[in-house]
Amino acid sequence: MAALDSPKARRELVIDTMASWALEDMEPTPEMVKDIALYVEGKISTAEIIAKVKSGGYRD
Repeated sequence: MAALDSPKARRELVIDTMASWALEDMEPTPEMVKDIALYVEGKISTAEIIAKVKSGGYRD
């Protein structure tokens, strides 16, 4: 099993999350897709993404 903070583990979490969104007929914005890629690469944290969502980011 990959470490929880490894790129492989982050990628698997993103796949699961996006599959869940698809089941709810939701799509990420282009900006969110860019940030998700940065998260998988380990360049930003989930805390940073959550803060952006709370501040109204990612709205079309």
